[in-house]
Amino acid sequence: MEKEYPAKGDKEKKPRAHWTDPQIEFLVYMMKEYADTAKYYGQNGFTKEAWNHMLTRLNTQFSKADFTTVQIKDREQRLKKDYNIVKSILNKSGFGWDPVQKVPESIDEKWDELSKEQRKWRYKAFPHYDDLHGIYDGKTAEGKRCKRTTDMLEEKDSSPAFVPEETYTESVLRATGLNSLPPTIPAPSFNGHQYDWDRGLYGDDVEFPSTSHSQ
Repeated sequence: MEKEYPAKGDKEKKPRAHWTDPQIEFLVYMMKEYADTAKYYGQNGFTKEAWNHMLTRLNTQFSKADFTTVQIKDREQRLKKDYNIVKSILNKSGFGWDPVQKVPESIDEKWDELSKEQRKWRYKAFPHYDDLHGIYDGKTAEGKRCKRTTDMLEEKDSSPAFVPEETYTESVLRATGLNSLPPTIPAPSFNGHQYDWDRGLYGDDVEFPSTSHSQ
């Protein structure tokens, strides 16, 4: 796999990081944790102290990783960009959120109205949408199943039929027996837990361990 380098003019000369799904999962977990504390998250996003804590914890959790602050900030911005695209889809009339498949859904005619950038999310799962919604919009997203009929109402139902009980990250932590801790407490350990990732979700820059997904 070819390495991707930062755009011309960037001070950081190190190649763009190659992220695994467990690493992205842990980053989102930390982002959600620190976003709940005013000391670490303000109007301009995460504070310098928060980024330093996340960098230390990430490199400690994944012993072979050697991330830089620039690299984790870059990943956060890419997650935020993807989140905003998916959110723009869900804000369209006639679209709903499939809480099981983690994709927007609607009838074919509605998808045809979207831009090319939006249409790529028709079959591409975005499992961290609920977690990122909580970070960037201050609350957990309300998922709803859209009606698969040609006479779909043009106005959204203000009372979604489905509200997820827990987010993707919370379900992973629950399944592995881990509980979220305050940012001032050392990070929980993911060592010894098995991950089952059926397919890549974030593009060519995400690599999977060749033998085992456990950390």
